[in-house]
Amino acid sequence: LIESYLTDRASLLGVVLLVESRVVTDQDRQTLAWLRSIGHTPLVVATKADRLKPAERVRVLRQTHLDVGLLEGQMLIPYSSVTGDGRNRVWAALRELARART
Repeated sequence: LIESYLTDRASLLGVVLLVESRVVTDQDRQTLAWLRSIGHTPLVVATKADRLKPAERVRVLRQTHLDVGLLEGQMLIPYSSVTGDGRNRVWAALRELARART
């Protein structure tokens, strides 16, 4: 069902993939690979960024970028629904995606 939605919906401008910032699963990697295989390069958002200690934030996010299988130059946006950190970056990326596709 989701595959036909993602492949057949002409008005679809993009896909957002949410991953937990501290734990990347095989499912996350498989989903990213599958999205690429059907022609999507998703915006990847690392959730629960507020749970990262400031001293570990850069290291953990860099590792998350590698673990999820993002390519060089692909963006990983850390996000926290608790603090709102990353909200503006996500909206900016979505607006840019919409501008690029219209």
